[in-house]
Amino acid sequence: MLVFAAIIGGFMMISICWLLFKRSQLSVAQLMVAVFLLGLLLAIESRGRRFAGRTFWLYVLLYGISRYVIEVYRDDPRGMVGTFSTSQFISMILVPLAVAMLIYLAR
Repeated sequence: MLVFAAIIGGFMMISICWLLFKRSQLSVAQLMVAVFLLGLLLAIESRGRRFAGRTFWLYVLLYGISRYVIEVYRDDPRGMVGTFSTSQFISMILVPLAVAMLIYLAR
């Protein structure tokens, strides 16, 4: 029930932001990703073996993956580290770190 409430609340927040920003052609992609990750994270957290730090590192893992994918589709030159955008480069550090921490803390 908590997952459902979080998702509905998130969609309401997205709708309000869309109404506020629709004239400026801005997208609230980061807000949409955050709401989606929150709902997914709450659904995942109700299952499996729990341990200290699991929620945080799962969020870091999911955020890193989703941010990398979003940056593939963005078309604005904001800063590059080699051939990757800055956000992709940070995500490439966060994802392996989160996986390593989840494995370490699960023991």
